Amino acid sequence: MNTQHSPGPWQFSRNGDILSNEQPPTVVASVNGPNRSDRLGEKAANKALIAAAPELLNACRALEQSIGLWFSEGSRASGQLRDLRKLLVEETMKQAAAALTKATTP
Repeated sequence: MNTQHSPGPWQFSRNGDILSNEQPPTVVASVNGPNRSDRLGEKAANKALIAAAPELLNACRALEQSIGLWFSEGSRASGQLRDLRKLLVEETMKQAAAALTKATTP
């Protein structure tokens, strides 16, 4: 499957809709459920996870590339090149951490 998703970042609204960053915003998904979900905070957690999907996807792709580069050539690199690769991995880890925070903070 090669279908493209709506461009991110996505945000969630109070009514349960997940909105694209396009102008005008479009509804990407809607998170509605039984009242039980509201009491447990499940609906809010689901909205946060869905809204973070584009950032999580980008972070996973960046990690795949930077870690692949590190393991394919990083161990043989020296000096500045090694330092630059280390910086790339560190920055990618920050991107992943930010995406995970967004995904797990309702």
